[in-house]
Amino acid sequence: DIELADIVQRMRFEHPEVKVVVMQSAKDKVFCAGANIRMLGGAEHAHKVNFCKFTNETRNTYEAALADSGQNYICAIRGACAGGG
Repeated sequence: DIELADIVQRMRFEHPEVKVVVMQSAKDKVFCAGANIRMLGGAEHAHKVNFCKFTNETRNTYEAALADSGQNYICAIRGACAGGG
């Protein structure tokens, strides 16, 4: 999330001419915008709370990028077939 928040802010302010940012997974047929559930399962309560707060703030940067800068963030899934095959 730290890296995601940073790149969204950098794209907004360093590259305002960009209107669409396509994020791609490093794995075929997989895209996850969530968390490592196993890691969170073993984490202390305070860590979970702070993680969730920061994750929420990061997701808010996407909304602000669209509302304030006109930048859309979308994901691309490699190896996926739109025809279902």
